[in-house]
Formats: sequence, structure tokens, C-alpha cells
Amino acid sequence: MNPYEQIKILAKKKGISVRDLERDLGYSNGYFGRWKKVSPNSDGIVQIADYFNVSTDYLLGRTELPVQLTADEAFSFLINDKSESLSKQDIYMLKALWKAVLNAYVEQKDKA
Repeated sequence: MNPYEQIKILAKKKGISVRDLERDLGYSNGYFGRWKKVSPNSDGIVQIADYFNVSTDYLLGRTELPVQLTADEAFSFLINDKSESLSKQDIYMLKALWKAVLNAYVEQKDKA
């Protein structure tokens, strides 16, 4: 999916048209439509990502997740509902394991 298609979907979810978005951000009519054929500039991608509170990778179709989480944010999200039933030591051990798995993944990806 190209950035223009992502923008159309995000605008629809927000209840605005692409034209309204162009107007809100000070762009000319059809500005984003040109992104169907021409690669967008980085400033435009960042501005759209900030406007919709999504990652630039999401707009570029590099991920299906609209936001990027740090390892700590992802861990906190995963463990949040279960934290009452876990001891502090359990949480510490799970967090250490989580970080080790992520580091191993990054190292493997860097070697490829």
C-alpha cells in the first residue's frame, strides 16, 4: 500500500476528506494525490505521521502497526493486566528475558 492509500484510510477514520487534510495542512488541492506516482518528501511524511499520530514506517507500508513501541512500552503493555498476580521478582525476570529476546532478534537481523 502506498502512502496516499494510507492517508485516505486514516482520513476516513478521522472523518475528514483528503482535501480537508490538504487544506488543514496548507497544501494545494491534489498534493497527496501526486504521491500515487511520485515518492513523497520526508517532511511531508513526517507531518502526516504527526497529524495522525502514526509512525512514518506505517505510512510507507513498512509495518502494519500504526505506532512503534519501545521494548519497555511493549513489555509494560503485555504485563499490565497480569502484574497484580506476579511478584516483583517475576516481573524483573520476565523483563530481562524480554530484553534478551529482543536483543537476539536485533543481532540476528543485523547479521542478515
